[in-house]
Amino acid sequence: MLTHRLGDLDGFLVSPKGSESGIGFCCVIILSMKSIIKKEIQYLIALHASEESMLIEIVSGFSKWICSKDEVLKSLKELVENNTILVSKLNNGEFNDFNKIKTLATLDTWENLKKTNLILYLTESGEKRWKHDDWGISEKRKQYLFENS
Repeated sequence: MLTHRLGDLDGFLVSPKGSESGIGFCCVIILSMKSIIKKEIQYLIALHASEESMLIEIVSGFSKWICSKDEVLKSLKELVENNTILVSKLNNGEFNDFNKIKTLATLDTWENLKKTNLILYLTESGEKRWKHDDWGISEKRKQYLFENS
């Protein structure tokens, strides 16, 4: 089977090199995933935090994009370090906010993001950044990321 790249990871052309029955075919598999860069990863994390999303939504949200889990974890940690986001735990209907140290420990592995009772939120300075920072991304690109997240 031969695989040919079509464009920027938009799809692959797949065709058999030959078959015993002598019947050949060709098909195109379209991939909907697109690559994103670090500042776009950070923007999407902040978007999730602005909506006070569950951490598990980060896992499902980033499964739509081509980026490494390590880059997502690194970006999460950087946003914690610069006081943009923190994590809160939902326990018996109440939120228990984590401090920076506990949040960093929670965001240590991809598996920890799969916990269903943890919520990502913007800190006070994160709220200000969300409202005023362009995240180094054009408005058109932010709209695209928002619509496809």
